Amino acid sequence: MFKVRTSVRGNTLTRDESASLGITPEAIAQSSRSAVDLEDACLFAAFVLPEHAGQGLGRRLVQAAEAALFARHPAAWLETGAASRATGFYRRLGWAFDADAGAATSGW
Repeated sequence: MFKVRTSVRGNTLTRDESASLGITPEAIAQSSRSAVDLEDACLFAAFVLPEHAGQGLGRRLVQAAEAALFARHPAAWLETGAASRATGFYRRLGWAFDADAGAATSGW
């Protein structure tokens, strides 16, 4: 997962930048059971390796995360930069930007 996170083309972080934020291979191994926080109704990560972009893997990853979130909550949220490449991706999947909250939200 660390390799995936440090190799993405949008929202990039170098290894040193990641480490300064506490994102290390060890930290990811200890905390990464999924890309969702089921308690907080949050989708917090959906990255694929650049060479696999455009193959539907990200969409399927988000759909699986949504299924887990919406099985427990009527709405979910994620936080991403309004100008990031990811924003368009999430909007195409039905997420909406909540200007007041500064986060994207989705619900059934």
